[in-house]
Amino acid sequence: MRIHPWIAFSQLSGLQQSMSLSLQSIRGSIVPKLPNVLVDSNLNFVKMAKSKNHTNHNQNKKAHRNGIKKPKSHRHPSLKGVDPKFLRNQRFAKRGTFLLKTKEQAAAKAAAAKTA
Repeated sequence: MRIHPWIAFSQLSGLQQSMSLSLQSIRGSIVPKLPNVLVDSNLNFVKMAKSKNHTNHNQNKKAHRNGIKKPKSHRHPSLKGVDPKFLRNQRFAKRGTFLLKTKEQAAAKAAAAKTA
């Protein structure tokens, strides 16, 4: 037997009245607030099993409302947290390749000026 939420509080037994029920005053009568509760034949309260655990309803629509975008890719990824020994070596390597390129370009200009 299921308890109806509009049953007057005075109809419950004295033991159940002493239980800490959350009460609310509705239209002048005091009514127990009993969500998801069953009452057996001896008027003992039994908690009902939960029927729904999860739903994905409307989540796709919400996700596509502003479009699903790719994560932005940056030209140079952050080197934060990279091994400092590696970073120091990388700095020297970049400087060396830059100097090598400038020397090659200067030699190419000199060779072009000689032939012309």
